[in-house]
Amino acid sequence: MLLFAGGIFLVLRLQSKPYLYLSPLADNPDKLTTSVAGPKLQQISASLREHHINFDKVEIKSDTTFSVLLKNGGIVMLTSGKSIEQQVSSLQLILDRLTMEGKHFASLDFRYAKPVVVIR
Repeated sequence: MLLFAGGIFLVLRLQSKPYLYLSPLADNPDKLTTSVAGPKLQQISASLREHHINFDKVEIKSDTTFSVLLKNGGIVMLTSGKSIEQQVSSLQLILDRLTMEGKHFASLDFRYAKPVVVIR
């Protein structure tokens, strides 16, 4: 009897289809992020140009965070959780003030309540 049950189990096992596994992760996460954040990238680039801020590139760091590499080597972190226009206006003001003081920053982070500036 045990042999018969084992034989049926083996036959059913061999005839069954392989399991289908679904991944909760996207096949191409860059494509997904770019399609969602693409308009924000364009908005950030346009706002930087409008405020005459020289930059090399704007990158997506996460769904809500963007990194801007400035021509002078500084890195600026922006968030989509706040007004992009307001963050870029603040960036322009900080750049002007630091230029008057003869200082340069290594990084500037707008993701927090108050901007975090790291001076070189």
